[in-house]
Order: sequence, then structure tokens, then C-alpha cells
Amino acid sequence: MSLTEELRRYAESLRLDFIGFCPADALNGAPEDKRPRAYLYDAQSVISIGYKLNYTSIQGLPKSRSAYMLEHDYANRHLDEASHLIARFLERRCFQAIGFDSGAGFYHEAGKASKEIAADISHKHAAVACGLGKFGLNNLVISPLWGPRVRLATIITDAELEYSPPLEDNPCLTDECEECVKICPCIRRMEREI
Repeated sequence: MSLTEELRRYAESLRLDFIGFCPADALNGAPEDKRPRAYLYDAQSVISIGYKLNYTSIQGLPKSRSAYMLEHDYANRHLDEASHLIARFLERRCFQAIGFDSGAGFYHEAGKASKEIAADISHKHAAVACGLGKFGLNNLVISPLWGPRVRLATIITDAELEYSPPLEDNPCLTDECEECVKICPCIRRMEREI
């Protein structure tokens, strides 16, 4: 069994909803200090993992804010543990690997983390490069199965893996739907100010 297949099976045992792989060079468009090789000089591969959020607590927002935060925080803890365990899995096989905090960008925005430790790697760009979704109008990664209701984490490694091709079809209906635009509080606020 290939290392990539072992990782897929391991991800399943960790109760992750999806996993994908891309070459480290796929993120070369990121700022130089945010590229995989800024953290692991001989990085070969990026691993993107994801966990689906329960639908009902999100659909009730903003009223269900407490329920949503339970989903969000649980998913982040689960992804953080999984990225740590996947890095350990690879190290046991004599590869180098680094997992990144799934919530760093969120905690920075909430004032709970300093800018210096936030968003080392873009989990969204990694997920798109690994074929797990496409960017939607709302700048979230849209998964073909779960829409934008996913949380993401990233692992980089010097292991060479079998790569997943980026998605060709965009699950975001863009101009046909625009539901995210209709409910976006930022857009509604801007419209009120005009």
C-alpha cells in the first residue's frame, strides 16, 4: 500500500471528512514567508484535511451563535489533534512533517492571538490546491459535498505523495445563486451606508 493510501486510511480512522494532497510548489503564489518551504526547507507535499460542521447550528445564525461556536471550536480542536497525529504518523516513517493550527487566523481576528503567530499557511488555498473545493463568491472554500460548512487544517511534509488534482467544476453557483451575498452582514451594512 502506498504512503498516500495509508494516509487516507489513517485520516478515516481519525474521523476526518476529507484529505487531499498537493505539491509544496502549488503554494508558491503565497507571500514568501507563508510558503511551505519557509517552515520546512525541503517540503515536498502539502496535506489538507477537513471536518464538516453540522448543518443545523449554522442555518440558525445569528440566533444560534452559541451552537455555532460549539461546532467551530470542536472542529478546530479535532483538526488540531488530527494534524498533530498525522505529523507524528509521518515522523514514525522517518519523514519530517509540521501541522498548523486550524484556528490561528480566526483567533487573530478575535484578538486572541498575535499577528505574528496567525495564519502561517492559508488552509483555504491549500484545500483548493489539494482538490478539496473551490473558492466561492464569499471567499470560503466550497466543498462539493458540504458547501462552505467545513473547517480546514494543513500539514506540510518532505514526503513525496500522490497528488490530488484541483477540482475542475466549481460547486459555487456564483451568479446563479448569490445566497451568500444576500445574507452577508458586511454587504448589508455597506448597502445601508450608501
